[in-house]
Amino acid sequence: MNNYAEAKVTFNVVERLEIDILSPEEDAHFNLNDSIRLKVGLLKGNWNQIKEINWYFNGNKVANGKDALVSNVGEGDIVVKVEVIDILDEVYTKEININISDKPVLEILEPKNNSTFKYGDEIKVVGNVYLTTLEGRKTLDTNDIIWYLDGSETGNGGVIFIESLEPGDHTIQAEYKDLISEINIKVLEPAKAEILEPEELTFNPGDTLVIKGKGDGVLTWYLDGNEVGSGSILNLDTKNITSKSQLTLKAMFNDLESEDSITLLPNSKPTISWDTPENEEKFVSNANIAVNVKVEDNEDGLLSYELYVDGTKLGENIDSLFAGSLTPGPHTLKVLAKDKLGVEVNETRKIIINQKPNPTIISPQKGQEITAGMSLILEAIVKDDEPISEDKIIWMIDGEQVGSGLKLEYTKILPTGNIL
Repeated sequence: MNNYAEAKVTFNVVERLEIDILSPEEDAHFNLNDSIRLKVGLLKGNWNQIKEINWYFNGNKVANGKDALVSNVGEGDIVVKVEVIDILDEVYTKEININISDKPVLEILEPKNNSTFKYGDEIKVVGNVYLTTLEGRKTLDTNDIIWYLDGSETGNGGVIFIESLEPGDHTIQAEYKDLISEINIKVLEPAKAEILEPEELTFNPGDTLVIKGKGDGVLTWYLDGNEVGSGSILNLDTKNITSKSQLTLKAMFNDLESEDSITLLPNSKPTISWDTPENEEKFVSNANIAVNVKVEDNEDGLLSYELYVDGTKLGENIDSLFAGSLTPGPHTLKVLAKDKLGVEVNETRKIIINQKPNPTIISPQKGQEITAGMSLILEAIVKDDEPISEDKIIWMIDGEQVGSGLKLEYTKILPTGNIL
């Protein structure tokens, strides 16, 4: 018979730590009175594995903890070491190098980096150089600052002025001994000449046009190449502009020139083409009078028109008129039209509505008795707005035509009884 025994234990395997110094950075520079942040980070492992963190400058302990702030801890080249001890007393270290010394600072105060300027602006450039010591900030001699514009030396001192920079991007550098500071600026193109009107401007000859423009520099106006004004607003008298013309605005800024042009078009009057009715045309009272009118304009094309009869407006684009709506006699028709600029044209014509003839029989008289077998005198008076020829006056007895004219003798024997 075999006897056996066993024993069990539980233990924990702790992961090895991997650390890094997050602050300060390798080869960082600090002035003597600067505060320096000390911060360690874990690349592997957990913070609960750590028992102790110590910081050393050139072997001298200056702080503890994963995040600390120190000052006045030495001068010159410094070896910064962090020491991390885990719960198993395993020691991990990391080192970097920094420098603590009174090193000058060179800065460009004006203009700010990426500033924008108009073409022709004078640019003021201001620089400063100082040293931070335990006693405070000490300004150094700014006359030793050398300035460069786009790589070429352009002056020295704390303040310089730059003029006549071409449009585009430029680099300004300040140099002080072995220190360099740099900014970028941009010079904008001058605003080009622009006329604030349509490309084609139609006007009524004789009008005074108020035309606006804009642009940087000196603004000058030209009409067909001849100078007619200056400034951003032009008051142009058009009484002598009788044909298509070109108006140009030129902007001169230093040695840069730009221009913009528009076309001026004198407005022509609309034309009326009136086919029917003809002037002095006559119509019977039941006629439908065709009104055939077309109004055209060189600038605006086909226009609407208004029709007036004896001064009363009937409507727009009327194409027919009923003669029965008018009293007999003459009437005046008027066509009126306007273009978009308000130029008005009109044309009048006269039409005549012919009244019905008004006949009156004077022989025989109504109710007159006539002896059978005797001749009958037929006579009438006919009133009309114009003379009527004799052959148009027709006599009828009991529905039968018996002759024509204002007066005639009827010699046939009439039957006895009532005669019409």
